[in-house]
Amino acid sequence: MLDCVTLVFCILIGWLVSGVMLAIAKVRMRGKLPRGAVLVERQPNIAKDVAPGTRWSRLGVVFGIGVDSAAVFSMVVLCLTTLWADMAPYLSVDFPVWLNGIGIAGMWVQDAWGTLVMIYNPNYTNLYKPIKGKYALATGGPYHIIRHPMYVGKVIQTIFILFATGMWFVVLGFVTVVFLPRQARYEEEFLQERFGSHYTDYANQTGQFFPRLRMKNRELTFRE
Repeated sequence: MLDCVTLVFCILIGWLVSGVMLAIAKVRMRGKLPRGAVLVERQPNIAKDVAPGTRWSRLGVVFGIGVDSAAVFSMVVLCLTTLWADMAPYLSVDFPVWLNGIGIAGMWVQDAWGTLVMIYNPNYTNLYKPIKGKYALATGGPYHIIRHPMYVGKVIQTIFILFATGMWFVVLGFVTVVFLPRQARYEEEFLQERFGSHYTDYANQTGQFFPRLRMKNRELTFRE
């Protein structure tokens, strides 16, 4: 197992690089829409903004994602307070160093992936909150590959966090998989209502959770 200092250092590096990526992107765009974003005015028959999904579908997805975050943050806190040595036997599995390395590399990739999702989605909002302001449909970057890149990334990240930290309770994060299809369906209905044919065209050309092989070397097109 990697030593505590190395684990914390690697995690902080991932956070730092993600923050720098996001800051640079905001400066370069200066309020402009990211590549692939489609801006559509709200439909007049929509009376109010609501968060898509049901209480249980949102709660289930948030719980799964929250477990991942709790595992990483608790490990960092325990290491910084020198309590990790006492708690590690109860909270973690002693994986070989090479598997820890795969986990760290995977977490770095997910940090970068999640940052790209936020860069390419002007309306990126926590799923339990309604979208504010103008609606822009994200179709570039990670959204050019799949329609729910953040959710997919978070599910895969659970595996990498387990490998990197050995914290066994992170497997509870897979509860997201149970609620995700239903939550994704509500979100897609929400987007279909607001973007109409634009979203229909986008959904027909991209996979929901897995890439469509026929998308290779193909640009997204929209009907006017």
